This record gives sequence, structure tokens and C-alpha cells, in this order.
Amino acid sequence: MTTFARSDKMRLAEKHGEVLGGRVLGEEIREDVVRLIKAGEVVVLDLGGVQAVSPSFADEIFGKLPQEVGERVEFVNVSQQIQAVANMARAGRAGNGQDAG
Repeated sequence: MTTFARSDKMRLAEKHGEVLGGRVLGEEIREDVVRLIKAGEVVVLDLGGVQAVSPSFADEIFGKLPQEVGERVEFVNVSQQIQAVANMARAGRAGNGQDAG
């Protein structure tokens, strides 16, 4: 299980590397974020240093997570390339109205 200190920004590249892939990793991070938000924490996901994300990872983080917590999570240092994948994940969920995973 991935866990982060409650008071720290979640620096994903430092913990998981420059390429974030796989639904399992995305799900673990998403569940941690939801747990922290339910505990009253403010959550910031820092993607500085992340060079790429897989579509399945993006679906968990950019597709499912906002549906669960709304605007209570902030994304920072998102590159244009990752933003493009994030937009596709969000559009895929908005377009079909179903759980894609």
C-alpha cells in the first residue's frame, strides 16, 4: 500500500519514478488521497518530474478521483503531455457515464 505523510505534498516522482503506469498504482494513490480527504486533509498531488503516465493510471487519478472527491484535490506541476492524457481520461468518463475500469 502506498502511504504519504499527511502534512506533505504528494511528490509522485520522488516516490514512484518518472513514469507512472498501471491501474494498481493509480488505484493505491487514489485510495490514499480519498482516505486523507475523508480525514480532513488538504491534498496536493505534485507531478513535477513525472515524464509520462499510462492511460490506466490517468483514469484512476484524473478520471475517477475527481468524481469521488470533487475539487478537494489539487494537481500541480502537470506537464502539457500529462495534461493531454488527463483530459482524455476525464473525457472518457464524462462521455460514457460509466466506470471504465
